[in-house]
Amino acid sequence: MAFVDIAYKQTAYTELELLKMVDNNLDLYIAMFNRLLKQASFQETDQRFIDRFKKGLKHQLQVACLRKDSEPVTMEEWQTTARKENLIYLKIQQLVKNNPTYTHFQQKNFPSQK
Repeated sequence: MAFVDIAYKQTAYTELELLKMVDNNLDLYIAMFNRLLKQASFQETDQRFIDRFKKGLKHQLQVACLRKDSEPVTMEEWQTTARKENLIYLKIQQLVKNNPTYTHFQQKNFPSQK
């Protein structure tokens, strides 16, 4: 039974290493990340997993979080800040979509999240 447990944890660890945010679905990324972290029996306070979480975010979202006056430090802070910044991004995208006059502004000031 110990072998199965170790394999289960190793699989979760490998999946954590490969996990990235897809499209703008931050909630799915966070849910998957937290599930795998727990499955692998790692602590969310472990700095290497906080760093791993950041690396899996879309580049522009990671930059937006880092530009905050108070940079997030803990996993909870990173996830909360990422949710807030992603919501702002999605609202801007909706504004641009509904008003073509904002297209030039959007392209110049808000590059697409990659």
